[in-house]
Amino acid sequence: MSSTTRRYGYVPKGQYVDGLISWNRRVRMSLIAAGMDGRLAEPLLFDGTCDTGVFDAWLKTQLYPRLNAHHIMIMDNAAFHTSLKTAQLIETTGATLLFLSPYSPDFNPIEHDIAVLKKHREHQETASLDEIIKAYRYLWTEL
Repeated sequence: MSSTTRRYGYVPKGQYVDGLISWNRRVRMSLIAAGMDGRLAEPLLFDGTCDTGVFDAWLKTQLYPRLNAHHIMIMDNAAFHTSLKTAQLIETTGATLLFLSPYSPDFNPIEHDIAVLKKHREHQETASLDEIIKAYRYLWTEL
């Protein structure tokens, strides 16, 4: 038994804990998207974690051409949202950058919608991002 294996568990009195431990970890799935004009804009679904490099590349190649002075970017305080380079990229478009208060993802309506899409993807791993978005298009009518 390794040091990370639990030695105890809850069972009815007089019985022993018996079970299998799976050390297989699922691949983390990430989705980057923006809500623009009541629709999902420039979604990027990928396996792995998001970091500043991935986010800035998406911002520069996908969202940047669509941003202008009439847009307000509202982001949570994820570490990859708060880099100086990210702020500079957004500000060069003329868009306004606002951050939610810390630890308040519930104030960001797209968070719930992204969670629904990711849950759907877990159950249909072969579905493409386009198929998933098409199946849940109703989510994007009122972001």
